[in-house]
Order: sequence, then C-alpha cells, then structure tokens
Amino acid sequence: MDHIAFAFFLLLQSQMSSADIHGTVLDSTGAVLPGATITLTNVETGVRRETSADSAGAWRFFAAPPGNYEVAAQAHGFIAPPRLFRVTVGGSVDIEIRLRPEGVQEEVWVRGESSAAERDRTQQSDTIVEEWIQNLPINGRSFLDFSLLTAGVTDARGHVAFSLPQAPTSGLSFLGQGGRANSVQVDGVDNNDNSVGAVRSTLSQEAVAEFQINRANYSAEFGRASGGLIHIVSRSGSNRPHGAMFAFVRDEALDARNAFAFGPNGSKTDPPFSRLQTGFTWSGAVRPDRMFFFLSYEGRRQRESRFVTFMERPAFFEPTASQQRVVDALLGNDASRDVGVRLRDALTTSEGTYPYTMRILQASSGVFPFRRTENMASLRLDRFSRSAGAFFGRLAFTDSDTAGDGFGGLKAPSRGMNFKIQDHAFVFGRSDVFGPSIANELRFQFADRRYDVIPADPLGPEISINGIALLGRDFFLPSKRREQRFQMLDNVTVASGRQELKFGGDFHYLPLATATEVFQGGRFIFGEGIPLSAVLENAAGSGAAAALRSARPDLADDLNASITSIQAFNLGLPLMYQQGFGDPRARLTNRLVAGYAQGRLRVGGRVVVNLGLRYDAEIQPPPIHRDTNNWGPRFGFSFSPDKRTVMRGGYGVYYAPIFEAVAFISRVLNGRQISQTLALLSAAPGVPATSADVWRMVQNAGILGARTIRESDIAALGLQPGKTPPVLFGAADRLANPYSQQFSLGIEHEMAGFLVSAGYLGNRGVRVLRSRNVNLRPNGVNAYGPVFAPLDPRILQDNRVESSGSSTYHGLTVSARRQFRGAGLQIAYTLSKTIDDVTDFITDLQPANQHDLRRERGLSSFDQRHRLVASGMWSSRVLSLSSILTISSGHPFNLLLGFDANGDSNPNTDRPPSAGRNTGRGPGFASLDLRLAREFRFSGDGDARIEGILEIFNVANRVNFSGVNNIVGAIPLANYHVEGRRDAAPTEPLGFTSAFDPRQMQVGVRLKF
Repeated sequence: MDHIAFAFFLLLQSQMSSADIHGTVLDSTGAVLPGATITLTNVETGVRRETSADSAGAWRFFAAPPGNYEVAAQAHGFIAPPRLFRVTVGGSVDIEIRLRPEGVQEEVWVRGESSAAERDRTQQSDTIVEEWIQNLPINGRSFLDFSLLTAGVTDARGHVAFSLPQAPTSGLSFLGQGGRANSVQVDGVDNNDNSVGAVRSTLSQEAVAEFQINRANYSAEFGRASGGLIHIVSRSGSNRPHGAMFAFVRDEALDARNAFAFGPNGSKTDPPFSRLQTGFTWSGAVRPDRMFFFLSYEGRRQRESRFVTFMERPAFFEPTASQQRVVDALLGNDASRDVGVRLRDALTTSEGTYPYTMRILQASSGVFPFRRTENMASLRLDRFSRSAGAFFGRLAFTDSDTAGDGFGGLKAPSRGMNFKIQDHAFVFGRSDVFGPSIANELRFQFADRRYDVIPADPLGPEISINGIALLGRDFFLPSKRREQRFQMLDNVTVASGRQELKFGGDFHYLPLATATEVFQGGRFIFGEGIPLSAVLENAAGSGAAAALRSARPDLADDLNASITSIQAFNLGLPLMYQQGFGDPRARLTNRLVAGYAQGRLRVGGRVVVNLGLRYDAEIQPPPIHRDTNNWGPRFGFSFSPDKRTVMRGGYGVYYAPIFEAVAFISRVLNGRQISQTLALLSAAPGVPATSADVWRMVQNAGILGARTIRESDIAALGLQPGKTPPVLFGAADRLANPYSQQFSLGIEHEMAGFLVSAGYLGNRGVRVLRSRNVNLRPNGVNAYGPVFAPLDPRILQDNRVESSGSSTYHGLTVSARRQFRGAGLQIAYTLSKTIDDVTDFITDLQPANQHDLRRERGLSSFDQRHRLVASGMWSSRVLSLSSILTISSGHPFNLLLGFDANGDSNPNTDRPPSAGRNTGRGPGFASLDLRLAREFRFSGDGDARIEGILEIFNVANRVNFSGVNNIVGAIPLANYHVEGRRDAAPTEPLGFTSAFDPRQMQVGVRLKF
C-alpha cells in the first residue's frame, strides 16, 4: 500500500537527519476524536503515509525527511481539508487538527504551530535550509562554512594545519574545542577521517538539501565527538524532473590587490588569479511514486597565487642597535679597527658578505603560483516497494589535485606541498516498519580515502630561520595513507503515543595503510641564543670579549645579547639538527563500537524530557591502551510556558576518538622502525658531533640542493641513529579517550515576528591529548627560568602522547531570526572565553616547562571573545539580494623566544621569561559579502529559466591580517599582552606576515529547467 511504502521512506532517515511530526485531532468542541485517519503526503514524491489517532486523539509520524508535506484528517461524519507545511532536519512539528461535521458550511481548518519556536527540541542547534545554502554568498562554495553563521562556532583553521600538513582538522571550533573534536555525518553515517580527526571530502553544495549544526547536548544516538556534530542530508529526486547547470568565474581583473602581493624587488604587483567552478544536477523519477534519483557533479579549476613576505621590508640585514654599539666601539679604536670591520661584515647580510643567503632569500620571496583541480560527483537512489520495504543508496566520488599549497607569509615555496586526495563512498540503507509503532533502520557504509601529501622540495633538509624564513622540505613529509571505513549501524524505534524509545548500535572497522616519512628529510633550526661575544671571539681570537668588557664595562650587556637567527644562519650555527632513518610504512586497524538508548517523554503538553546513555569503545591496535569505561549520560529538557516561549537546557558527557595517528607514532617512531638522531649546538653527553658540525659537513660535501642527507653521511661524524642518544615517540601506558562535559541553558521567544533566543553554553574538556617529553629532570635555573637535563642520559627525548590536558569554555549567545514573505534575516552574537593548557598533541606544541603544566593554562588558541554574524536574504519574482556580515575579535597567539633556553632540546616551545601561554592577541576580522542575482524566464509555460549572479566578497576591501610573527626573541617587552604591529615588517617581532583575501568578485550563471 502507498502509506506503507511511504512509512519505509520516512524511516530511511535517522532521527537527526529527519523530523518528527505529531499532534492531536479534535472536533469543533475540542473533544478528542480517537480512531480518526491522518494522511501525510510528501509533495515532492507523491507517496503517502497513514496512521490513526489513539484513544487520546494523538497521532504521530516519526523520522520524516526534510521537505514539503500535506496533512489531512478524516473521521466518520467529520472531515478537514489538507494543509501544506514544511519540516526541516532535526525539527519537530506539532499540529492540531480540528474537524467539523460533514455538510456543515462553516470553515473547516487545520491549525499548525502558531509560533516558530520548536517546543520539542532540547539540543542547542540550528538548521540551514536549502534556500540559504543556494542563495547566500559563500567564498569557495564550501557549505561547511555555513556553520560559522551560527552562535558558539568559530574558525579553527591555521592553528594546527601549518604545523602538521598531513593531519588537518575540521577547521571548526565548537564551544572552544579543537578542530579534531567534531563529527560530520552525511545521511546518517560518518564522514570523518579517523586517522587524524579531519573531515572527509563532502558533497557538492548543489547536492545538499539541509544540514543541522548541533553545538551542544545532542542525543545519545550520536557520539565520537567531544565538540560539535554537523549532520548533512543529501538531496533526493521527486516525481517531477528537475535539472540545473551552473558556472562561476573569477579573475584577477575583478579583484583588489592582496596587501602582501609584492614582487622580488619589493614592488607592488597584481598576481594572476582565476577560478572556474562548473557543474550540473539532474533529478527525477525512475518510476513515479516508487523510485527516484538525484545526480550531481561539480568541478573546480583554480589558478591563484601565494605570497611570501620575508623580503617585503627586510629589516634584518644590518646589525642590531646593541651590536652596532660594539662595532662602533671597535671601529673607533685604531688598534681594534680591523676587528670591527670583520665583526661588522660577519653581522651584515649583503650580496658581498653572504651571497648564498641573499640568493636563496630573493628566490624564495614574492608571488608564486598555486593550482587546484577538483571533481566531485554523487548519485542518490531511493526505491520503495510495497512488499520489500524501502531502500536508499548513494555513491559519492571526489578527486582533488593541489599543487603549491601550504606556504605563504614567512614560509617559502620550498616548504610548500602538493596534495592528492581521492574520496569514494557508498552508503546503503534499509528500513522496515512493524505495525504503527515499531521501526528498524539498518545502514551500511564503505568509504575509501587516499590522502597523499608530497613536499615541493623532495630532497630536504628543512631549514628554519626562526622569525625570518622557513625553507626547505617539510620535516613531516612526504606522507601517503589510505584509510577505509566499513560501518554498520542499526536503530530501533518504539513509539507509544507521544512517548518514544530509541536504541541501537554502531560498529566501524577502519584499516589504515600509510607510508609517512616523518623526520626523514632532516631539519636544521637557526635562532637566537648565541651571544655576540662568541662571534667576537671568532673574529678576533680568544679573550677579545673579555678585553672589551674590561675596557668598556658599559658594553657588557651588548656583548651578552644574542645574535639574530639570520646571523646564525650566515655563520653556520644551527641550534639543532634532527633526522630520522628507517621504514616509514605501517598497517594499522582501528575498531569503534558503540551502543545507546534514548528515551523521550512528553509531560502535559508543556514539558519534553530526553534521557539517554551511550557507550563508546575504541579498540586501537597495540601498543595503545584500550579505554573501556566510556559511559556518556545525556539529559535534555524543554519547557513551554506558552506557545511562543521555550526554555531548554541539558547536560551530557561526550567522548572523542584517540585517532590512528597516535598508534602510528607509537608503532613507527619509537625507535624500532624509524630511528632518530639529534645534535645540538652545544655538545651533549654521548653525542660526538654538534649541529654546526653536521651543517658544515652537508655544505662542504655539496649535499644541500643535490640529495637527501644519508645515514652514511652523519656516520662519518660518529652519529648513529638509535645508538647515540635517540629521540623516541610513543603513547602513555594509560592513555584514555578525551571527553567533554557539555551543559547549556537558554530561552527562545517569538515577538514582533522575530524568534529571539539567548542562552548560556558551557564545556569542560577532560583528558585532552597532549605530547610531553617525560625524560627531563630539573638542572638549575638561568636568566630565562628553570633549566632541564635528560633524566636518562642514554635518551635525548622521550616524547609521549598522554591524556592530561583540559579546557574550559563559557559562552553567552544571543540570536534572532525572522522569515518575511520573500525575505529572511538572522543574527547571531557570541560572547565567550576559552581557557586550556594544550592546543594539539604534536611536539612543536609541547609545554614550555614540561614539569609545570599549570603554567600552560591560559587563553586557548581557539578563544574568540566576540563574534557577530548577520545574514539576510531578499527576493522578488526575478531579483534577489543576500549578504553576510562577519565581525569578530582575534585569536590569541603564543610568544616564543625562537631558541632553546631551558635545555629541553626543543627550540620551538620556549617563551620569554614570565610570559604565560597565548598572551598575544591576534588581529580582528570584519567582512561584508554580497550576492545579487537576476532571473530571466524563457517564454512558454515551462519552468526553464536562467539566472545571472554577481558575488562580492569583502566589499569594503578591508585588510584582515591573518598571521603574526610570534618570534620575539630575547628583546625585553614592557608586558606580554601584546598585539600585532602594523608598523613592523613581516620579519620583525609582532609584524603581520599574511592577510586574508581582499575584495574579490565572482560572476555566475545558472540555468534551471
């Protein structure tokens, strides 16, 4: 029967990717009408579902996918005409139907919700519907960026990705959590990269019907995230065929110049820029009312530019002020004039003194090409059968090829990389209905993801001139990995009147094959920390510094001051050399198991209570500890004192995966597969050579630029990976899954046509993953603070991933939205504060003091104190206008010395004395984006029409800085609560190094038929 087929169709969607439709049926006096027949019809597909009112007049259709519906009711001697309404993903619609006797000429009516407030919703969430997805101006057409339109969500891109390119994140921060803490689902199945906590390639924007952004307190059905959950519903076909073709074009002639677009000689330039995005959709019925299809394709051809800025205003060529005082003192004395000349030349970077340095810097600065080619295709089929139930299937393919990415600012093109990504997924679902109140949903997914990152410089080594220039092959590349996902889930729903119980289980089998050549290109780090007196001794001989101190006591501090990182590079004095050798391949298998039960109880028509419990277990490969006590209770409520007001709140515990990257670290980087050697500028016990010895060897042997450093090369210096004190990586013995405790309370009220809401969001992150060197012991103090030495002198570093981090988030959100006839407006403001003691679990983000983790507690890298987003849309019969206004405060950043001041052999974590973590405040952001579209209809009675589109991003052409030079060296600051400096060059402390896009224009055309 038609209504049975439609029931199967509804149940293909999980609860979060669908809606709940319920209500009561009454007669004209308000008495209930048990046994009345309620008919629900999907307008697009034409299939129907029927149910009967129970003894209390209550009726219900659960798991209705988003779309337009028609509801009608009939009882013996009573009738009501149908009514049209719309449901959105994750929503709940309460409809009261009043019937009048047949033959009575009075108006017969169906009353739906008079208020837009969702009285049954207990989670903190927002829904982005298809009209907004299709019509708002989004730069790059990545629909995940729509998440940033909602309260409690901030941009987390750039905080981790540049440190570990093969381990990107989702790029979004929910409630102050890192970008790895979120989960994205498409049509009810996971769309995550389990290796690193990123998001797999998703669908074309044209193939998305709606998606829901869950900030907090979502139900026990969903897990594997301690942050937010984004649930996407793909578009389905309908009885009526529809098609569209589109093209969006961008060119540098339409754009403003980037503030950092300079040529090699420092002159302003307008670099090449072009982007073409084309595609089509086609949908319809294979068999009317029974089988439907939706096909989409989108391609991108992008030819743009990246900007490297370290030669924009070079302020590092000459001696510093303190150095110049020493030079002048020597030049002013006839006996020391020759020494002064030699010292001045040693400290000056020029074509005459250091031609190699000038050549490499000039060749690496300026404007460089960036290319991306991407193809995305998907096909969805829905089939309904009276006897066999309902079936759903989706195939999705993505192929992305990027060349020349991952550099810019102070990162040279040689530090860049090329990406090759292939993402394929097949999803299948079947649903069965057993009577009016029991349903079963089964889903299966197979996904295959290949993620290859190849360095632009295939040879190496990585050369970091801290605060000036980052050159050479990325130390963590190349990386090639293939992750497959086999997912099976089953959900059972039992409904009785207005009550519901849902329970089910979820299993994931995740084989991973990887070849990640971490550390194998080698790296040299040049920074401050070398006193000027040492350079003077080299130029004039032993005792020269002491003699000058005796003759000129006023120069003592100048002689003790550090030389700059570029001077250390010129003099061949790297602070550290590090390299790994061995087998980078690994095959790992992760398994995720989950079960849950979730109950919903409606009390008296005003109160809804959700109670749930979820269990998550992650069966990581050895040697990772298996944490098996991950029980997550969930509670949510909503209270409606009237039909225009809803109060809602909740509490829940949400567990996140550990990720297979940790297993790779423990399996491959523990010294058994890849062995490392590390040499410091100062001789370390058991290490027969210094980093300066290695640098001198690779230069004299002609290795730089010719080939990769080999194990036999450093063996000539007595360095033997795995035998000289090694650098080890692993996981703590009792490593546990991170989790968060989420709590919220808010109120929503409709007034003057606006739906206004205000609320509090809280989040406490527990057992957050961090990396720490556990092989350290106190070894005194110096001018910068505590000093450390290896606890076991046979090991230089013993880096362990451990679950010892924490975070706290408090946020106040205020939002308003209104839907007019042909127009819409929504505003979201967030006032929040995030405090934590860890950003991510990579070694370059380890604590400054590994023995005092409390000093790491400070503002989070994901803290954004203020964020306001306003979006609007207006349309007439042929013309439409939409806009997005974003205003936000900046993110904190960490001040660094740029050298190893505390002896822990990690020069990338040391802060100035007394400086806390993340005391710098990054630049704010403001941008207005506009979209104007004009529609032209073809003559005749058909639906064919063509639409011309103009989109302008950053209309005011505001310079929104994105990067700050956080290497401040040993220069004393009045305080450490500092901001970026507009008057400073990119290579100076606190100078801005990069900026977001300037004003850009995009022209598009869309043909609909």
